[in-house]
Amino acid sequence: MVNIVSRFFEGIGDSWVQCACYSLIALKFPENREKFIGIVEAASGIGLMAGPGIAGLLYVYLGYFNAFLIFVITVTISAILCFVYIPNSINNSHSQFYDHHDAD
Repeated sequence: MVNIVSRFFEGIGDSWVQCACYSLIALKFPENREKFIGIVEAASGIGLMAGPGIAGLLYVYLGYFNAFLIFVITVTISAILCFVYIPNSINNSHSQFYDHHDAD
């Protein structure tokens, strides 16, 4: 039961990440958004293909708990990097966008 609930919340989080990713690309790279969306899609596809194999190897050689721990550490590092690097530049350009359009 815990696995089903965990996968449910993982799906919600994944949908948030996908929406945010495409929004950030459109906001930061409006002139080359197709190129960067293609890069994101390619990276996502590679991850979806390689992930189960890597997870399987981690499970076989390290066991369930250590494989899960590596996943948690990786996600935590990603979250910290996103928190540190994304908000300042995105929030500034986002607020400038609304300030500019409110004046019209």
